[in-house]
Amino acid sequence: MKSRALVHYICLVSAVLLLFLAGCGGSGGTSTAKTGAITAKLLWEPVEKSAQTASKAVAPPGVVMVRLTVFGPDMNPVSREFPASDGKGTVDGVPVGTGRTLLVEGFDADGILIYVAKVPNITVQEAVTSDVGTVTMSPVYMISGTVTLHGAGLADVTVTAGSYSATTKSDGSYRIVGLSNGSYTVTAAKSGYSFTPAGIAVTIQDAHVIGQNFIALPVAQDAVTITAVSPTSALVGVSTQFTVTVDYTLASQSSANLAVGFNTQKKDEWIHADQVTVATGSGTKTFTVTVTPVDWSAAGGTFSVGAFLYHPPETAALASMFKTIPVTDTTGTIKFGW
Repeated sequence: MKSRALVHYICLVSAVLLLFLAGCGGSGGTSTAKTGAITAKLLWEPVEKSAQTASKAVAPPGVVMVRLTVFGPDMNPVSREFPASDGKGTVDGVPVGTGRTLLVEGFDADGILIYVAKVPNITVQEAVTSDVGTVTMSPVYMISGTVTLHGAGLADVTVTAGSYSATTKSDGSYRIVGLSNGSYTVTAAKSGYSFTPAGIAVTIQDAHVIGQNFIALPVAQDAVTITAVSPTSALVGVSTQFTVTVDYTLASQSSANLAVGFNTQKKDEWIHADQVTVATGSGTKTFTVTVTPVDWSAAGGTFSVGAFLYHPPETAALASMFKTIPVTDTTGTIKFGW
């Protein structure tokens, strides 16, 4: 009886184990994607087309690497790269299905796209390499030029043509690549600068367009600078007449108030002592005001004069600057504060 029970137990365990393994096998088969491959040969059009030129099987000078990418519904893109000199390529590991698209891109040594082709509506079958035949690579073109400031290259300028853009290098040069035949308006932009011309109309027709240059001009910004304060020091608690000279530039408004103030009430609060209205442009104003200096050193501050450019009714300064005025106590010791 015991041996028969043992046999039944072993059979039961074996059956459960077989069911478990079968389940794992079925699950593994479901999770393993069925794949195939796509292969293509390449034919290259000349960069500058004419009636005398023909496409060639040999990659043009400058094309170093080719990338094949397959994408489509219900799949992540699959890419493979190979030397342009190979003249052909294969993308394996492509999930089976219909509506696959093959994108072929040719790059130069700097990784810049200079050739492209696309083959749509490919069907991929399991364990089958789908040959799409010969794919004709068409050149994509570039617009290039230089952006200068006072005759020298200006870096970090964004130059845009349609939905494409590039940033100038340290020498001011730029290349907008990947462009097809068509018309574009090229513009340049960088904070703090305007550019001449404002835009350049460019038409690409089977050739690169070079020499599209811009000249940058600094845009004036609101600014104030305290250039002189007299006297340069004063006695604590003694009414003193100060002469304050201020240079200013107003660019953002047609007019604004230029004011000077002293922190006679709080170490970090400047009370306007005098002000004038100025118009757009640059200039120099001199203010003569009488105030009583305060020693803020015990509070961790200094006695200072401030210059402010603001546009009423706004109270926030368009530009400001502060200058410390050393003060002397009754013993003759100069207080420098911070």
